[in-house]
Amino acid sequence: MLIVGLGNPGFFYNNTRHNFGSFILNKLAARWGNPPTHKKFEGLYQKRKMESGLIILLQPQSFMNNSGLVVQSFAHYFKLPTQNIIVVHDDITLELGMFKVKVGGSSGGHNGIKSVADFLDSENFIRVKCGIGTGGKQQTELKTWVLSRFSAEEMGKIEGMMPQLLDCLECTICNGVDKAMNKYN
Repeated sequence: MLIVGLGNPGFFYNNTRHNFGSFILNKLAARWGNPPTHKKFEGLYQKRKMESGLIILLQPQSFMNNSGLVVQSFAHYFKLPTQNIIVVHDDITLELGMFKVKVGGSSGGHNGIKSVADFLDSENFIRVKCGIGTGGKQQTELKTWVLSRFSAEEMGKIEGMMPQLLDCLECTICNGVDKAMNKYN
């Protein structure tokens, strides 16, 4: 399986709401003791063998809008079907601290998800949508909102929900998306 944490590269974007997918992937890698450090196809990755098979953790190092090319390159190189790809990403439709596992659907205006769907020529990959809310912002202010950093209070909430979210990711990897959706959605 390929587990992708979406985000933008560079120090400027560290710990921004739009990099939540990449942040979560780092937390999963830390839990497993092997951060993505290898470079290939404009991505940082790490391989791990588990009972369920080979797991590849990937952080695209292209900008969010071009994430799909990196995901496509890894999927082709490792010969992975779309249903074996999990994309972890931020989602403004869910409140902070909430997450949801789903398969397919539209991008919902998320340019990283749109890019992945376009390059895979399919929307039928697994998504772990992680809530960042809208902060009460109007549509015209959302770009600024998603590129802002979490407050200390919000980081506390994130740290509180992180064990359950990481358990959900592991359940999806080891037991399948249906079991994860039934247990965590």
